[in-house]
Amino acid sequence: SATSRFVSFAMRELGEPPVPFAFMALGSQARREQTLFTDQDNAIVYSDPPAGMEKKAAEYFQEMGKKACAWLAEAGYPLCKGSSMANNPKWCRPISAWKNYFDEWAAVTDPQHLLEINVFFDFRCVAGEPALETELREYAVKAVSGKSIFFLNLANNALQFRVPVNFRGAVTVDDEGEFKGTFDVKQLIRVITDFARIYALRAGVTALPTVSRLAALAEANVLDGSEKESFSQAFESLMRLR
Repeated sequence: SATSRFVSFAMRELGEPPVPFAFMALGSQARREQTLFTDQDNAIVYSDPPAGMEKKAAEYFQEMGKKACAWLAEAGYPLCKGSSMANNPKWCRPISAWKNYFDEWAAVTDPQHLLEINVFFDFRCVAGEPALETELREYAVKAVSGKSIFFLNLANNALQFRVPVNFRGAVTVDDEGEFKGTFDVKQLIRVITDFARIYALRAGVTALPTVSRLAALAEANVLDGSEKESFSQAFESLMRLR
């Protein structure tokens, strides 16, 4: 709601947009799993402008991104440390450029690089034209379809995290540093969100919330009913704990 309102303020200052656009929430906000203390992850996708209007469209939407992100930061939503935001020209592009990004990402063989772009596989239109979100999502699913190395690397990245339980079944905590005596619930939740995203992408599931993805995967017989229930209950319990 805040993002949508700030985008409307930007349009009031900048005038009507030159082409249709979608201001996208990314990551946990796209999945409707954002907590109160979550930094910004967003992007702008806009229709390919007519010949000769490319520069004007780019300048308009980059200015929109700068304004909306600055106002969100003022309202208490911290800027993303990795600059995965609409105020970064790299993430404020026409839809043809976004399609090229997904083609490139589907061909990535470096697991570390995939960690950096993971957030862009969860996106949701929060202002503008939802049709652009639908078009881009369909393209993204097709781009990664059948790319076994891509899915292998996503899975290997997810498996790098060690669940904080010792061989006796007790929870293990950090034994030094700033967060001594604690463990990071968000990292534990990520194991489940990554699992659901990977299998949803592979199965062509378009749902975004993790629990909805798990339900869709059960309907598609990718998971059995007991697996779906176990994952869903674990996810919801961890979210409440967090």
